[in-house]
Amino acid sequence: MNTSIYPQIKESLKTAILTGRIMPGQRLPSVRKLAKQFQTIPNTVQRATTELCKTGLVTRQLGQPMIVISNVEQIEASRQKKAIIVIQECIRTLKKLNYQEEEIINLISLAVAQKSKG
Repeated sequence: MNTSIYPQIKESLKTAILTGRIMPGQRLPSVRKLAKQFQTIPNTVQRATTELCKTGLVTRQLGQPMIVISNVEQIEASRQKKAIIVIQECIRTLKKLNYQEEEIINLISLAVAQKSKG
């Protein structure tokens, strides 16, 4: 199976931004440094960062490092969008198991309560 690594790099960087490991206004590491970190070639990282720029979470100007946007509200909106996608996938899976919406809500509440108890 020949799976390209660039989507994984893009998602890894996006997650780092959405979780605050890379802060608003912070520079991303250079393409070469990221290539070393992800153990791949710079062209692969370049493709991943180009795709990341399309999300609007980072900006890039010619000859300058990529920078995470400073707009915290936009980052939070992207974070919320990603959370909704994850929840929708969970709902689809539970519906395949013949759970109804009210049951799904109860299961999610139960899961949150159990997680809170440790």
